[in-house]
Amino acid sequence: MTRRKTSDAAACIGRQALPVMIGIVLALVVGLLATVIGFDRDRSLYPVILIVIASYYCLFAVMGGSAHALIVETAIFAAFGALAVLGFKTNMGWIIAALAAHGVMDLFHQGIVTNAGVPSYWPQFCSAYDITAAIYLGLRFWQRRVFPLGRSTESVRQKHRSVHLRLRRITAFTSPQIAQTSSHRSYPRNPASSRVR
Repeated sequence: MTRRKTSDAAACIGRQALPVMIGIVLALVVGLLATVIGFDRDRSLYPVILIVIASYYCLFAVMGGSAHALIVETAIFAAFGALAVLGFKTNMGWIIAALAAHGVMDLFHQGIVTNAGVPSYWPQFCSAYDITAAIYLGLRFWQRRVFPLGRSTESVRQKHRSVHLRLRRITAFTSPQIAQTSSHRSYPRNPASSRVR
């Protein structure tokens, strides 16, 4: 009898720990792939992830067939969607905070709204994913390998364009072969060199 209780307790712990481990591993895999491939160079990646994560509870409310749950879940979704837009437009620190807040909300979700469509494993899985993603994104910003906080994608692109153009001009004027083959529209000639002697 004691062995049976022990094995039942171990199985229960395993069932609760498995969604957490899968959430952590999946968040790390997604984050690392985004970094290696270069998806996280764009500021919109993590705001979109936050919006998608927040929308799942609306789907579960539809699956559960509860209009009241759908209304509450839609209000929660709208709040996190607004944070995603705010973070994208101003400071990505809002995205980190919102992901962590959604992870905490997952643990208390059942007390906030009764949603019959939510799978039993989902709160643990989603909480682990959200918190791990928030930590990973925070570390990426701390390392300063993603766009600086509060800078728009277009301003970064314009800066890269201007630096690239300056480098091309310097190369054209310092290397005679490149200067001869380059377009005169792209690189203005020295007025002194064009005078007739």
